Amino acid sequence: MYNIKTLEYDKLIMSQFPDYVIAVSKGKTGLVSLDNRILCDFIYDDLSEFKTNQILYNDKYCIMRLNGKWGIIDICGNLIVDFKFDEPIRIEEHNNHKIVKFDKWGIVDNDWNIFVECKYDKIIYRDFNYIYESKNKKGLMDLSGRILTEPVFDSLMQYDRISGKRFYIARTGDRTGIIDSSGKKIIDFIYKKINIFTSADEYFVVQKENCKKYGVINVKNEIIMECEYDEIEVLKDYQRQDIFFHCKKAETEFLFSRKEFKIP
Repeated sequence: MYNIKTLEYDKLIMSQFPDYVIAVSKGKTGLVSLDNRILCDFIYDDLSEFKTNQILYNDKYCIMRLNGKWGIIDICGNLIVDFKFDEPIRIEEHNNHKIVKFDKWGIVDNDWNIFVECKYDKIIYRDFNYIYESKNKKGLMDLSGRILTEPVFDSLMQYDRISGKRFYIARTGDRTGIIDSSGKKIIDFIYKKINIFTSADEYFVVQKENCKKYGVINVKNEIIMECEYDEIEVLKDYQRQDIFFHCKKAETEFLFSRKEFKIP
């Protein structure tokens, strides 16, 4: 007969990692290994009301609650972040940094040292930048924590291609423009709407303020077609290595080549 140790607790919150389980016993929570070794004392608040995906932990740390306050311990019960926060701590890991929400959002390194001060309403990782938010406005920050733009944008939408570079369509109020990944403006904020086509990403279909018509500009901010069309569709011909603009104006349709060849 096999001699198998069993885990007998009031509640078990299973981890995706094989090293430990969050266990609840007599209203208190602790950590136990799968071979039933107690890894830390059962002194923490009962977390059984939380679903597994609401408890953020990994093979090195676990977010717990003690006397109504939230903090972080390692899997041996050693304190990592003091228990002083009213809301559950949130962590998003990216490379050598962690985006964390204590009272506010900030960034820490792998040793839990504050890398970017926890003072923002939100921080989102975007490949080679962070988008941060303060008072419902967004700005751009590089991976070293250096502020690239002030939080002045209502929205920042990243695109991965434009002449081999990343860029953002940015909107502030009713004005839309484009900045690159260094925060530099590359398209003036004079448009109501800007559309990008991934198959022809050096061209933008734009709509000016107080105008219902559409036109086309290129990445150099040069006007290719004036805003005088009801609709514009950008098509790329890979075989001919050319780009065509399918335009509608009233009851007439046009097809223009990038090489300025007009097809009736």
